[in-house]
Amino acid sequence: MSGEAKRRRLRALVRRAGIPASQAGDLAIVERAFVHESHAKERGGRSNERLEFLGDSVLGFVTAAWLFERYPEASEGELTVRKAYIVNDAQLARTALRLGFDDVVELGSGMRRSGGAQNPTVLADAFEAFVAALYRSYDLATAARFVERHHIEM
Repeated sequence: MSGEAKRRRLRALVRRAGIPASQAGDLAIVERAFVHESHAKERGGRSNERLEFLGDSVLGFVTAAWLFERYPEASEGELTVRKAYIVNDAQLARTALRLGFDDVVELGSGMRRSGGAQNPTVLADAFEAFVAALYRSYDLATAARFVERHHIEM
């Protein structure tokens, strides 16, 4: 995908997260959310790994808070099981595919040839990194709304 086509897709994702085009601003952090380590090693630059680390925690917090509010009578054990189901790689990858992350993730040539854009771990990592990018670029409320609307409630 060409640079401008990719930026259009990224802007569309940011709009889906509830950010008006006029407020989208610099997409550098959002772009980094889709740079897999294999691409960074081949071409230089930074990968999405640090964003993935942060996004995992933001996603866990948002999901835990959502479950806590929606299931006031649930035990800790029940909430833990529900959270684990929502934030597992298979579910994150499913959401990432539905949102078209496979079209914008940047992979190294070997990873791309081996079907890495469809790899559940790659997609789940990109989803976590995108959540972190929303948090860092905008705020926690934006990241939470995105996770709730496009992942948890789907």
